[in-house]
Amino acid sequence: MTLSFTQYNDLVSSSRQKMTESILVVDKLGRLVQVSEVFASRLGYNSEELRQMSILEIAPTFDFESFFSSLRTKETLYYETELLIRRRCSKNILVSFFVTREVLSDQEFFVIHINEMRLAAEYAENETTLKKQNELLRFLIDEVPSPLVVKNYDGKFVLTNKAVAELYGVSSPESMVGKDDGDYIPDKELADFFYNNVRQIMDKGKTQTVFEDSIDVNTGEVRNFQSMKKPFVNESGEKHILLIATDVTELRKIQSDLEEQKDMFRQVINEFPSPFLVKDYDGKFVLTNKTLADLYNVVDPDSMIGKDDSDYIPHLKHAENFKHNVRSIMDKGETEVVYEDSFDVNTGQRRHYMSIKKPFFNQQGEHRILVIANDITSMRKAENTLMQYEKIMSISHDFLAYVDKDYMYQAVNDTYLNAFQLSREEIVGKTARYLFGDEFFYEVMRPKFDIALQGKEVSFETWVSFPEHGKRFVDVSYHPYFAKDNVKVEGIVVKINDVTERYEAQEKLRHMADHDILTGLPNRRLFSERLSCALKRAQRHECEVAVFFIDLDRFKVINDSLGHSVGDKLLQKISNRLLSHIRESDTLARSGGDEFLLLLEDFNGPESVVSVCEKFLKGLSQVFRIEEHELFVTASIGVSLFPYDAGSEKELIQSADAAMYQAKKLGRNSYQLSNEALRLKVTERFHLENNLRTGLDNDEFQLFYQPQIDLKTRQVVGSEALIRWFHPKSGMIPPDKFIPIAEECGVIIPLGQWVLYEACRQMQEWRREGYELDFISVNVSGNQLIQSNFTSIVKDCLAMTQLPPHYLELEITESYLMSDTKEVSRQLQVLRDLGVHVAVDDFGTSYSSLRYLQQLPISKLKIDRSFVNDVPDDKGDCAIVKTIIDLANNLGINVIAEGIEEEPQEAFLLSQGCYLVQGFMYSKPVDAMTFGQTFFLK
Repeated sequence: MTLSFTQYNDLVSSSRQKMTESILVVDKLGRLVQVSEVFASRLGYNSEELRQMSILEIAPTFDFESFFSSLRTKETLYYETELLIRRRCSKNILVSFFVTREVLSDQEFFVIHINEMRLAAEYAENETTLKKQNELLRFLIDEVPSPLVVKNYDGKFVLTNKAVAELYGVSSPESMVGKDDGDYIPDKELADFFYNNVRQIMDKGKTQTVFEDSIDVNTGEVRNFQSMKKPFVNESGEKHILLIATDVTELRKIQSDLEEQKDMFRQVINEFPSPFLVKDYDGKFVLTNKTLADLYNVVDPDSMIGKDDSDYIPHLKHAENFKHNVRSIMDKGETEVVYEDSFDVNTGQRRHYMSIKKPFFNQQGEHRILVIANDITSMRKAENTLMQYEKIMSISHDFLAYVDKDYMYQAVNDTYLNAFQLSREEIVGKTARYLFGDEFFYEVMRPKFDIALQGKEVSFETWVSFPEHGKRFVDVSYHPYFAKDNVKVEGIVVKINDVTERYEAQEKLRHMADHDILTGLPNRRLFSERLSCALKRAQRHECEVAVFFIDLDRFKVINDSLGHSVGDKLLQKISNRLLSHIRESDTLARSGGDEFLLLLEDFNGPESVVSVCEKFLKGLSQVFRIEEHELFVTASIGVSLFPYDAGSEKELIQSADAAMYQAKKLGRNSYQLSNEALRLKVTERFHLENNLRTGLDNDEFQLFYQPQIDLKTRQVVGSEALIRWFHPKSGMIPPDKFIPIAEECGVIIPLGQWVLYEACRQMQEWRREGYELDFISVNVSGNQLIQSNFTSIVKDCLAMTQLPPHYLELEITESYLMSDTKEVSRQLQVLRDLGVHVAVDDFGTSYSSLRYLQQLPISKLKIDRSFVNDVPDDKGDCAIVKTIIDLANNLGINVIAEGIEEEPQEAFLLSQGCYLVQGFMYSKPVDAMTFGQTFFLK
């Protein structure tokens, strides 16, 4: 029976729904009464040929009688399954279909709806491959001797191995999937701890290695494990964690037993009243006791292990003697009794010891030596005190002291003690470092001590602080004290004389020679000397020096009318007022009469020079009150700059003098720069700064947008917002010209806030119009980032524009990110928690650090255009770009390259795995309207 077209359509329409064009109609005898052309063509037939066939001829494995019979008995009117279909060609196909039972004109028909068709061989091959891979993976996982587990965020097992199953008394690892520790561990607290612990690690997103306990369900025994826990996110974005646990139960037990024995042995040797120690062949401590630790001012004796005497004794030579002595005894292999000295670090006091030293070999055959030292200091001290005291008193009654070759006071006279207000007991036996402090001892005294110890007398002058008289200038001399053989130096006799009065008289004469008597300022001679030194520094460091020539206007009138007394007092007040407007490092000098000179170093360009001039003129414009007179003074100032105006001291002063006279010609009470180009530069900068301040209010700024392209899809996925300034008179002013000035004068803060708001507003406007980008990128100045309320400003901009935070990306230059990593990290963490992305701009142009990439919440690196310009021709740039891309990929950070202008550049980046790009090759920055028409309305 063959159905007509009308009957066929009626039959299909009356079925469940017309879901596909691949339809077969079969009668109750299995004959094909109607076939769609789509299905017939897929089998290599036409529909007429198939209508001459039965269902078994194209699907020989299909038991249609029992299938249709079961369908008749079911309440549902359809049945869905898969079926292997024979094609005219050799390759069969596997189809997914469902069947509905229909009755037309009292005739029963079955309508087969084909949903999906695919090659059967390919499907089988893929299934076989996947099965083999899964079997291999299961075998490898089960062969791992340590428990291996993968859990989801709810603590449920996703994967386990045999070691875990055996630990929990389970026969099949697969049976554990979907369960958690609580299903096997009777201790609920332990199971809850495992659950909370893995959640915390997954939330932090960092791998951890922890020591923890679990229970062997078979024996009920607690086992100790060292577990590596690595969180990850699967392809569906779900949090999981991999755990590999190594059983360290036996190792921990052995360690516990060893620690108990070690503690017992430590207690015994710590009770020993004398220093007790063992050293290796290099003089390093292998064992020490508390008595030795106390001697070296160490709290924990074990902290000394691996160190030697030089780590505690300030006298390296003494420490070296210890090292050579123990080596010599170990080489001989015989026990020796040695008389030697050491130091009590707590008091700085030298101690005398009779030491028993016994060499031996450890189990590894390494040299060791046992040392037990008995303190005989009191006995030795009694022998030496009288002899040393007699030596000291026989020399003089000045400030005298005797210091031994270890820099320790052995005797002092009463004058010395009185000067420092110390008793003999407080100083004898201590080092000079105790009295004068580390810095003075090591930098001033010790180098000269060492010269005297070589047999040479040393004299020098220095400042010393005395308890009663404060700082005094003293003359110090060190005289070597020789042994009886007159060859070996045993110590130093120290003699100190107070020469403060002589020094002050010399300094007064020196000051008078270098300074103006009236004002106390440096005179021209001292100014010239300092200028000469400044020029040498400037030449060495390639920096600028400024010389100011300041002349008071009509000062002669005040002198002639009010007298020189008033004029002198006025000069003094003018000097003080000028000094109040400069730094301590600057030099203000009185050249003579009513003329002053100023030397300026370490300043920020011509604008700093202008700022000083304006401060001077403004300061001098305030009234001066001298006796009953109220005086007003103005000045003419000329400035010359090294290296622009002159290269020598004399020429710089002459240039400044000439500029000063130019200021007088122009009406006085003004300043002039010697260099015309600098004057124009300063004027232009001031105008630009003033225009910047009014530009925001006058809506002179506009944002342009440059697309960012995904090379894999060739679609625009983002845009960078770039500011442009359209001045009503000057036209378009480039960003590299006004942005640095905006940062210097502080305008960058309100300007940057406007840019952030406008970019968010435009992005949200595009979204409302149905135009979707993944993100919009906004450049942020370091001056904005250090503002304490920066994150609040970002939140406000997002709230006012209603832009979801994940659409916003902030670009911050690498140099700013590294300036204050702790504060920057805090700010960026708040932004990341908010959902805002952070990109590192100009990456690689500063001192790139892997540490800050790990510490800071960064989502993208932007390869600077300077590296992209010459790829793929420049091998060096190619290597840098490849390294940055690999680094980003390894750290899980996105990467984008800017400045793409040619196809070879794009091809190279694509080959290296960099898929995000921007540059003139795709589009120059354009206004918002042009951007929308170009990239949204194609």
